[in-house]
Amino acid sequence: MKIDEIVFEAAGAVAVEAGDADAAPLSELEGTRLEGVRVWQRETPWGRLELVELEAGSSLPLHSVDRAAICQVVRGRGRVGLADGRELPFEAPHLFTFAAGAVHSWHSIEQPTLISVCVVDEPE
Repeated sequence: MKIDEIVFEAAGAVAVEAGDADAAPLSELEGTRLEGVRVWQRETPWGRLELVELEAGSSLPLHSVDRAAICQVVRGRGRVGLADGRELPFEAPHLFTFAAGAVHSWHSIEQPTLISVCVVDEPE
């Protein structure tokens, strides 16, 4: 994946090419073995950016993040599971926001799915 960063300098916004990033298979999450999941990650001064790619039939088990997360489903279809057993169907485009510590899963992935994730600090 190509990554460009837009930074602000005294003269205004300037595009700075940051280069390419390779996806890494995610083979384990919360002690569960995974297949068909790849992740691109980049840390920034204001949060962590991820692109999560899920193959049809794959899933991410119940998990949470220690900071708030904004998840934009770019393509694909499936379900988000919540800790209380509820399920929320999704089909791209779909936006989810998760408070820090919100337990959830991604499952019943019906077609290749791409999720853009931004993990940020909770507002004060």
